[in-house]
Amino acid sequence: MSQGFAPNEETAKAGQPRSPLCAATDAASIQQQWESHFAELEDPRGSQGIEHSFLSIVMIAIVGVIGEATGW
Repeated sequence: MSQGFAPNEETAKAGQPRSPLCAATDAASIQQQWESHFAELEDPRGSQGIEHSFLSIVMIAIVGVIGEATGW
């Protein structure tokens, strides 16, 4: 049985194509795409008490909604 997204020996011998999910695991590339997409959002918070970037909070919120988060 294979583990993760790496092709196992059986898959390699059978000549089956690699999973397209392998390319989607590049987190740095995904983060750059999200940053460019949401770069125009204005931060509605004041200047006091900001510990995290606004874009980080937006990304966490989106991933939480996708993952069906039910609380903070």
